[in-house]
Amino acid sequence: MKKFTLLLSGLVIASAISSCSTPSVSYVDPNSVNNLTTNFTMTDLLQVSQTMATKLISSGKINRCASYTVSPVVNKTDQYIDTSTITQSIQDKLSNSNAVTANYVVSGAEMQNQVDELQRQNQSGLYDKSTTAKMGNMTGAECRIDGFVNNITSVSPDGKTQRVDYQYNMKLINVKKGMGLWSDQKIISKQRS
Repeated sequence: MKKFTLLLSGLVIASAISSCSTPSVSYVDPNSVNNLTTNFTMTDLLQVSQTMATKLISSGKINRCASYTVSPVVNKTDQYIDTSTITQSIQDKLSNSNAVTANYVVSGAEMQNQVDELQRQNQSGLYDKSTTAKMGNMTGAECRIDGFVNNITSVSPDGKTQRVDYQYNMKLINVKKGMGLWSDQKIISKQRS
């Protein structure tokens, strides 16, 4: 009995120790604010992309274009940011807006998939020629949306406070004329003490 009690006590202590050292994982609302770090987070990504796309829609300038494309967002920060997610989020917001009458056309980054599909349909011999998409019929983009994100990090003299400012710039350019039709920016500032 004494051995059983000793063994049981040991298991309880081991269980208590392991439960203290095991991190807890739980689901959270993906729209909740992530303020765990001064790094660029999903909260920042969504805030930047949605705010800028909404500003462009509200300006009405996107509808001066019959068609548009979204260039890959450029990361000029000192950290890794998956800018393809920003690019896609902007494209989604514009494409799904009833206020946008301009048509989205594939970007340069998406072009290889389009070329591959056209070649598969036209050169494989597997498809009825009357049903295939023909080469040379794609619509070019009248306008292009460019964007970039950069950051500036400031640290207090005592090193206890760090502030990171992220600046996102986006512009709409008429491709044929090389004219800027619209430009705006969004700044996000984060501080750790």
